[in-house]
Amino acid sequence: MCCRWPSAHLRAERAYLALPGPAAPRGHAHGFRGWMEAAEFLVGFVDACGESLDAQELRDWERLMACDDMFLMRLVAERTAAPPELDTPLLQKLRGHFASAGPSPGLVVE
Repeated sequence: MCCRWPSAHLRAERAYLALPGPAAPRGHAHGFRGWMEAAEFLVGFVDACGESLDAQELRDWERLMACDDMFLMRLVAERTAAPPELDTPLLQKLRGHFASAGPSPGLVVE
């Protein structure tokens, strides 16, 4: 069963990701994204794929948004092995989007 993000929620999530905020704490539930390049990538993903995410992927999204930006982008770029609880189909979608879109010019994931 697919549970689409209501378009108002999708717009709010997109706006939320794009806003600058404090460096810590980071994550969806606690504050704005701290690394602008990560926010740009995530906004692109939400624009491209947000409306097609199912209910489980939305729960996985919330979990990933609680991660530190550098750790999240290292997971997406496959520079860090994903712990089992984060190794989800959503992470695979993020990796696919990263591979197809390429990193933003200022994004360096070591």
